[in-house]
Amino acid sequence: MPLRPLSAALALCLVGCLPEPARPPGALFDSGVPISFDVVVEETAPVDVPPVDRPVAVDAGADVPDAPTDRPIVTGDGPDPSRRYPSGPYGTLVGGVMQPFELADCAGTTFRFAGPDWVTARATLVTFTAGYCEGCAELARSIQSSVNLPYRPRGLRVVGVLTDGSVPGDPATRAFCQQWIFQAGISHPMALDLASALRSHTDRLTLPQWVLTDENGRILWRAAGSAAALNELRTRLDALLPGAP
Repeated sequence: MPLRPLSAALALCLVGCLPEPARPPGALFDSGVPISFDVVVEETAPVDVPPVDRPVAVDAGADVPDAPTDRPIVTGDGPDPSRRYPSGPYGTLVGGVMQPFELADCAGTTFRFAGPDWVTARATLVTFTAGYCEGCAELARSIQSSVNLPYRPRGLRVVGVLTDGSVPGDPATRAFCQQWIFQAGISHPMALDLASALRSHTDRLTLPQWVLTDENGRILWRAAGSAAALNELRTRLDALLPGAP
């Protein structure tokens, strides 16, 4: 019997029995009906992502007051941060310990002589001045440029005390104090002695008065402010504070 008709029939059967090739999603049947696919999405537990610290934008043109950040810059082995100010007795002459005081500054904030700035300072210069003193503002500018700025990185702290306003015996107001430090161009703290609590440290006839203390509050030197006293002060600071002059 011939085999050709059987082979042809078998070939047609094999072609018709083959599975239809896979179609990509969205393909159509030959009849034009779209293929429907059921998509299964596996749910997973939420993952906690820690917040990312991002830099805060700073306005480079903003005016930043110098006084709050005008603190002694001490590197290396500095004073012990756990130390406490001596409990007394206190004095006003060389060799005595300066009595710690708390006074309001020009902004109304309480300034503490034995506060955090004292802990980090290797020495403190207290300048007593008055608004009526004609030469005080000029000497304050000299202290700012020749003492405060160059010696602060070596551990010096400068503190100003304003005793009077434009008239002797007339207490300086906060507004007067702010105007005075602006005109003098100083950046160190300036406290107001409205009740003359520190009068024993000053002689109203010889203002300004400068008092230099060591890191323990002991008075090392004091003088009436002048150009000659400024030179002597710088010589003492060079010998007292570490670092190159």
